[in-house]
Amino acid sequence: LRSRGAIVTGNTLMGDHMAYGFVVGGVEDWTVTGNVDLSTHLTPVVVADCFGNVVDAPAGFQFDPMTSSGTFQAEFEAAVLGGTRDMWPFQAVITESCIRDLIGAEALAEIKAGKGGDLGEALEAAPNGERLDQCFSIYTPPDFPDFAGNVGLEVRPCAPLCAELKLTNESETDTADLRGAEFLLDDILVSCQGLPASLGPGEVVLCTIEDFVIPGLHVLNWYGFPAGGGNWFFTYPFEEEE
Repeated sequence: LRSRGAIVTGNTLMGDHMAYGFVVGGVEDWTVTGNVDLSTHLTPVVVADCFGNVVDAPAGFQFDPMTSSGTFQAEFEAAVLGGTRDMWPFQAVITESCIRDLIGAEALAEIKAGKGGDLGEALEAAPNGERLDQCFSIYTPPDFPDFAGNVGLEVRPCAPLCAELKLTNESETDTADLRGAEFLLDDILVSCQGLPASLGPGEVVLCTIEDFVIPGLHVLNWYGFPAGGGNWFFTYPFEEEE
């Protein structure tokens, strides 16, 4: 499958947390000229693998010569590209302070208390909602050293308007370091109350996320502790779990 005949010109990339820049693949008769890259590209923590080929790290101008034809500016370099999920970092994050500025402190407080409806709808309806893109940035996961321990995570029912996390160190000998633990709930960085700095062999701990848990589907991402990172889907008020 190919996209045909497009012209991409006169664009400028800026910022210190850019992943991939101008990436071309799967096209015919495209023209990509007159674009400028002034950004700093982040380096993946984990090297992506696409059908046995190591995916190239992010850069400003990259194209797949096997699937691309057209007129491309001189900065383009041939690269091994993966799917969209290989284009790390994929995770965006939005700050609570920016949400408050967009929809107002009172409206945000009502949403967090379960009284004011859906956060997404409130952002779309905000008078200055066109500024929403200024609130997002690319989330940079903590470094992943060789962690000791093997921590499992489970999301459990909690009320009102909260999610309880159960963390279990499944190792019989190693203590797990939780000081680098970070949690993103629906692209918002949140804290888990009651989380200790470490978890001994076989120990179990409960912590509670109280911010931005509202009725509906949530995606919880975690980073910075064994085993690296992952995600958990849950529906509040816990009609179904995974």
